[in-house]
Amino acid sequence: MRPELALPLFNLVLERLVGEGDLGYEQAIRTRELLSLQDHRSAVVNHDGATFVLTHQCQELKLKLAAHELSAAVDFLEAENLTAATMTLDRVRIVFQCLVAELEILETLSPVSYQRARETLGTGSGQESPEYNQVINAAPLLWARLEAMVEAITISCLSGVRPGWVPGS
Repeated sequence: MRPELALPLFNLVLERLVGEGDLGYEQAIRTRELLSLQDHRSAVVNHDGATFVLTHQCQELKLKLAAHELSAAVDFLEAENLTAATMTLDRVRIVFQCLVAELEILETLSPVSYQRARETLGTGSGQESPEYNQVINAAPLLWARLEAMVEAITISCLSGVRPGWVPGS
């Protein structure tokens, strides 16, 4: 990082330093702690190492959001709050769109740069991602709840139908 961009920096709007960790936003988001997680050793591998690591760390955070929202959607469905469930699932859809779009960042790396950066993972893979696995395990919970709702609606709709009735007769 260029020395001119080192934190803290003076913010002209706030007329004070930003990046020392004492502002409300910095404390609420825990920016110092979050930004300290970036492993600068990956940037030493080559310039693209930081791109590789930062992109994957952002993906982990978005997957965490998706898992959080999928869990909430199951809760909303259990409470039969379809409006909240629909809004929550729409948020998950947008998170997944962001995840896919972020992969384009990695496509800007040359194959050699990508492979060098990838070596920082050792034998690791995305299958080892805790958040990915939360999302994968949330899907059957959501599906089971949706199936139960469809079953309940079907039974409710057919409860007034006389035995032997055929649609269109």
